[in-house]
Amino acid sequence: PSEFKYPAHGRFPLSDTLSAEQVNNPDSSNGQGDRIRRVLKRGFTTNTTVGTLTRFNSFVRRYFPTGNQESVEVPILSHEDDTGSFSRGGDSGSLIVSAKGEFVALLTGGANHGTDSSDITYGTLFDSIHKLIKDEFPGASFDFENLEQFLADMRA
Repeated sequence: PSEFKYPAHGRFPLSDTLSAEQVNNPDSSNGQGDRIRRVLKRGFTTNTTVGTLTRFNSFVRRYFPTGNQESVEVPILSHEDDTGSFSRGGDSGSLIVSAKGEFVALLTGGANHGTDSSDITYGTLFDSIHKLIKDEFPGASFDFENLEQFLADMRA
């Protein structure tokens, strides 16, 4: 059973952010009864794909001359072997969302075994990105419920 419902108007509304705690505690199950969380992304190279968010995460620290950048990375597996890869080169920066429209991660890379496709896709947990954005821009909002008003405010 899927919690994803394709909207009649074709636009998938996004809201809320999936926390690290929610990543580790999925609220849906696959056909075998295992607790899982399906995710979606629309990438430049692979278009729209479905994947399975694992319950693992990795703390990543990148070193730069200007200082260290720390993040939490989550691995995403392809939905099923026959559906192809969740991502390929060129998909980096794609937003990964839950089937309920929650922000999950920002696609940062992948690992493969001798192909141009990723066996495992990695994304930076959006919860940590959201905190960085809010620290830098306290009034920032990802609420685009009224897109026309948002665009009007941007032009003003």
